[in-house]
Amino acid sequence: MFRFHLLSEIGVYSILLDQGEIKGQLSGITKALEVVGTKTFRDTLHCVEMGGIVCNTGILGGQYILDDFDPIKEIPNGVYLTGFYSNNPTRESIDDLMEFVHHHSIFPHIGRVYDFSEIAQACDALDSGNVDGKIVVSVVVARIDFLSTSFYIKGYETLSLINISKLTFTYPGIYDKIIENISFKIDTSWKFGFIGRNGRGKTGFLIF
Repeated sequence: MFRFHLLSEIGVYSILLDQGEIKGQLSGITKALEVVGTKTFRDTLHCVEMGGIVCNTGILGGQYILDDFDPIKEIPNGVYLTGFYSNNPTRESIDDLMEFVHHHSIFPHIGRVYDFSEIAQACDALDSGNVDGKIVVSVVVARIDFLSTSFYIKGYETLSLINISKLTFTYPGIYDKIIENISFKIDTSWKFGFIGRNGRGKTGFLIF
């Protein structure tokens, strides 16, 4: 199933279907963002012009390690290789990202919204790849009333918190921890989002 129409809707003006190798089918490319990962990495290196930049930042191909890679022989002369690792973002970097999204009016293409009670169906839809766009899980936290001594103003205040303490998670068969020893609190009055690459624990976190 090819979703070329979705790419066109977000402004992509030229689409080339990768049928195993795209080396030699492109010209004039100066920058390439490699989101499939090491599975197509070598091919991508040969798709940019001299002086071009390849940024490796994805693992959509499901292959984590690049075996027997000889950088001197396999990186073409005059091509620059870099990477982007987003597992430990700072508050400043997240604020900058949100400001960029807001300033440029960037909106993700939402394919389907699931209620939190449908989390299993959302995971199945994610694995199947049958949803055109982002899969969103809506989380509604029940509010509670309590008498607060520190915030008491003529009666009861409304407050509810989700408290996460020392959470660690890894996928079966993978040694690297996706989430490691994180602790924080979320107030129900906040609007927040989980941001990260595929396979980095966003949906897994919601399951907890």
